[in-house]
Amino acid sequence: MNQDQEHLRLLSVFHYVVGGITALFALFPVFHLVIGLVMLLAPGSFEGADEAPPAFFAWFFVIFAAVFIAIGWILAAAIITTGRFLAKRKHHLFCLIVAGIE
Repeated sequence: MNQDQEHLRLLSVFHYVVGGITALFALFPVFHLVIGLVMLLAPGSFEGADEAPPAFFAWFFVIFAAVFIAIGWILAAAIITTGRFLAKRKHHLFCLIVAGIE
């Protein structure tokens, strides 16, 4: 029984680590978000361009990046919460659902 408790403790710690890494990797689309915001707020800042890029492209970049960042952070929060629940040995169904999503 002691070995089972140690395995659950390790699994909980690893969920914290994976949740942090997931949150970090969810920030990769920030580059697209910045480009979209620059296209919206300062359209004349692109050198060599005869015209400003259409607003559709700017909004596409902003919305695409924001959605992916939000989904990544929600997943990271769910993984970290699962680690907490595993440590407390509660909410088994939630842990199984998040494991299936992972």
